[in-house]
Amino acid sequence: MGEINNIDSHLNALRYRYGELLSVAEVATVFKYKSVFAVRKAFSRGNLPVPLYRFPSKQGWYAKTIEVAQCIDRLDAQNTPTTSTKREALWAHKREKPKSTPAILHKVTVPGPINAAATNGPGPILLIHFFTNSYLIAI
Repeated sequence: MGEINNIDSHLNALRYRYGELLSVAEVATVFKYKSVFAVRKAFSRGNLPVPLYRFPSKQGWYAKTIEVAQCIDRLDAQNTPTTSTKREALWAHKREKPKSTPAILHKVTVPGPINAAATNGPGPILLIHFFTNSYLIAI
């Protein structure tokens, strides 16, 4: 009984705001996609949670409000944020420390002078600035 009321509340809210059909832009708004292009890409890959329909008298693609409400209700019933669990699974390897050293060590060569001298003193630009701005004390 609670499920029917939950579906009805989602359905009534969606029908009140959008009517019986949702455009691709409205689907993007409801499911929090970044853009209409993201919805179209998800639909072409088969990752969109609701089917889209093309109607003969209308231009563009539309989703049925009842299917969007049922999808939202399924998400409520699962009550698990799928994106965060996927993200956790993807980033789990970064939290683990490697248990052994790498099997192969590679030598990296960098182009440039082999015996380049490192200086700790002032460079030529500072000296040019020093001489041109009359910081010299006249003797």
